[in-house]
Amino acid sequence: MKHRITTSIAITLSVLLTTASFTSKAMAAPPLRFHADSGIIALGPNQKLRVMVANGLDTASVRFTRIEYAPDSCDSAGVCKHMIASQITSNLYTTNPGQGLSTEFSPSAAVSGVRCVVSTSLINVQVTAVIIDTTTGKVDAFFDIFVGD
Repeated sequence: MKHRITTSIAITLSVLLTTASFTSKAMAAPPLRFHADSGIIALGPNQKLRVMVANGLDTASVRFTRIEYAPDSCDSAGVCKHMIASQITSNLYTTNPGQGLSTEFSPSAAVSGVRCVVSTSLINVQVTAVIIDTTTGKVDAFFDIFVGD
């Protein structure tokens, strides 16, 4: 009788552990394997950067990392160093097919450049950046950002 109870407990525990491990794996967000990086962009005093992500045919997980740079030093050849002044990583967002996300940078005067890194679970999302004149609302520049590994 004691042997049956021990065996019964062992089987129950193994079923519970197996179920728990399947549940945790199924609920985990997909890995953010793909990245789009704007590079450092110098904005004028009346400009802001807007980065937009358009989803294609599948559900995608997306996270934005907003980085601001401050001037450091320049050498006699005119090559300047910039250091990270602030870095903010957004929450993880899920977009369904046909949806999009955007984020904006309106840097302070002390910032020499801004950079946006978009991390996503899918390679087929479209990432676009626009530089907008804040006084007129007109687009000064428009460019696509390549999504890669």
